[in-house]
Amino acid sequence: MKQSRMKQSRMKQRLVSLGLALMMVLSIVFMLPAVESAKAAADTPFSRHGKLHVDGIYLKDSSNNKFQLRGASLHGVQWDVGYNYISSESFRTLRDSFGVNAIRIPVYVTQGGYTEGSAAAMDTRIQNAVKYATDLGLYVLIDWHVHDAYGGTTNPNVWKGSAINFFNKYANMYKSYGNVLFEICNEPVNTQWYDGSGNDLYSYANAVIPVIRKYTDAVVVVGTNTWSQEPDKVIGHKLSYSNITYTVHFYSATHIGGDGNWVYDNVKKALDGGIPVFCSEFGVCDASGNGNYNTGSADKWMELFNKYDISYFCWHLSNKGESSAYLKTSCSKRSGWTDSDLTTTGTWFKKTCLAGAAKEKPTGPVTIYEGVDYAKVFDYNYYVNKYPDIKKAFGNDYYAVLRHFVVYGMREGRQAKSNFNVQSYKNAYQDLRLAFGNDLKKYYEHYIRNGFREGRKATGVTTVKNPVTKLNGVDYSKVYDYYYYINKYADIKKAFGNDDIATLRHFINNGMKEGRQAKAGFELRSYKYAYRDLRAAFGNDNKAYYMHYIRNGYKEKRVATGVKELRNATTVYQGVDYSRVYDFTYYVKHNPDVYKAFGNDENAVLRHFVVHGMKEGRQAKDTFNLKAYRSRYADLRKAFGNDNKAYYMHYIRNGYKEKRNAR
Repeated sequence: MKQSRMKQSRMKQRLVSLGLALMMVLSIVFMLPAVESAKAAADTPFSRHGKLHVDGIYLKDSSNNKFQLRGASLHGVQWDVGYNYISSESFRTLRDSFGVNAIRIPVYVTQGGYTEGSAAAMDTRIQNAVKYATDLGLYVLIDWHVHDAYGGTTNPNVWKGSAINFFNKYANMYKSYGNVLFEICNEPVNTQWYDGSGNDLYSYANAVIPVIRKYTDAVVVVGTNTWSQEPDKVIGHKLSYSNITYTVHFYSATHIGGDGNWVYDNVKKALDGGIPVFCSEFGVCDASGNGNYNTGSADKWMELFNKYDISYFCWHLSNKGESSAYLKTSCSKRSGWTDSDLTTTGTWFKKTCLAGAAKEKPTGPVTIYEGVDYAKVFDYNYYVNKYPDIKKAFGNDYYAVLRHFVVYGMREGRQAKSNFNVQSYKNAYQDLRLAFGNDLKKYYEHYIRNGFREGRKATGVTTVKNPVTKLNGVDYSKVYDYYYYINKYADIKKAFGNDDIATLRHFINNGMKEGRQAKAGFELRSYKYAYRDLRAAFGNDNKAYYMHYIRNGYKEKRVATGVKELRNATTVYQGVDYSRVYDFTYYVKHNPDVYKAFGNDENAVLRHFVVHGMKEGRQAKDTFNLKAYRSRYADLRKAFGNDNKAYYMHYIRNGYKEKRNAR
């Protein structure tokens, strides 16, 4: 309200207070710890209630329960440079000590405000305020604070273009924030709700709200005429948008709570007419904001608000030296306020909010968190009894236990209900493993949304069913069997356990290169031994043999098991065929040092024979004996003397055709 006849004196007071506030910049600021304890972090207003919406005359949370915002209103953000109450520490004290669940950010349009040169500085403070409140799980009301500062007419249509630009910016900026609400005009004066002129509040709302709705369906709070004291005038001309509520403002020493007061009666008329009402500003003093208190009248207003779950925001957080300020002028602290720091407004507001917070706190287990019901996978008693660390940390803090499960427990794979075990659910369904991998939280969420309804089994499955054999479009089932692989290799089982996708990935990336056998029907060594053409094509590229069998060998019915010795080993080296003097099997059998050095590497063994074996006179085939060949033919001894290799080469090129005896 803060009626026009009182505005000029209040402006003078503000200027004096601003000077004092600037001097307080050097005062000591008592800060709370920057990091919340696990228990404090476990339970916030937004984590409990999620995104809000309007249903009939009620504001409701994401679980469709009636919900009441208990809000603290800041002073105009253009002046907060002196007060410094836009801080995480201030908001934390309001939340934890006062029971506040929302912060109002008044963006003054005039009075040196947003349209009068302060937009850039105010943007920074607005955005800081939203950040601090959001980090603390508080709701935020961004208020386009149209205010009759100079005793004249305050019609929001005067600043309609600026309002459109402002909400276009902030609705877009906070479109994904479920905790942000928008108030499109604070206290219109001397303009009607609806008169058909196109210059009324109804027309203004129809110009501004579509801008917000381009980005978000967040709750929009709409100011009503005569300093937002006549929500009943909306009857018959209610806006057509969803999630809209309408303001009432009162100051309890001027607008006495109870039947017979015109503002109080206007609220009841509006409610009876199906109009949702939202108190975005009130005071415990008179309408000047700096007069006498009437807490009894304020209590009467709260009875009405509590009956209909009407949200309320108390004016205002500062030590400004006004009746409406929460803090005494002697209090320079920015947080951690004690009762001795509070004015009558601050004392009454704290008591009222704490009473509301106490009623809101659950007296028994809960299963709904941010609008999702976890009852299908969560039971409070089961969870705390199964995990003593949870019980020790949170005890009977029902929201904290549920939040731990949602934020940490599901990711850790903790079981919170007897009929849902995430590992069992994962083991049972290949489609889920392919979709979610090791993101355990996804399995819980799937069961809640789909699996329970589909009748999927969620307990008792201790081994992986229908293990994955296909990855990146390739089906490895011809060379891979999950159970064979983990049972054959203990290191694989230890490393990957029931993770069939990780096990398959290991086989693809490592197992094939290492030549590990992953199916009874395919043995790399056997496949390699059996086919000279494959050895010639792939050499020691083990993976290539597996891939060949998958793509070709299986269809060609090639043998892939049971071959113990190298077949049809190569005899050609650098264009020369040594088959008349060399046989791989004979050579490695009679020369164990060669086999020890090269194993079944046919190319290396042949190379050894050509480069070293012939010079050393090693026998590599039963049909060619160097000593016999040399002793039998004098012409060869005369020609080659002690050049052993020459005898082998002569037999290859001439002796065999001449039918010389080399045994």
